[in-house]
Amino acid sequence: MENMVNAINQISASANEEATGAANIAQKTEMIVNMSENVVKLADKSNEKAEALIRLVNQFKI
Repeated sequence: MENMVNAINQISASANEEATGAANIAQKTEMIVNMSENVVKLADKSNEKAEALIRLVNQFKI
């Protein structure tokens, strides 16, 4: 009987560790998504600034 109780406790502990690990992965995935969105926004701004710079440079006669 004691062996069954120990086995059940170990299974329960493993399930809790798995749940904690899954939550940790989900949290880190969310952070990565947020950072990726920020990179895309910054890249868009960079493209806008580059286009504005090209328009300004094109005003000069060489």
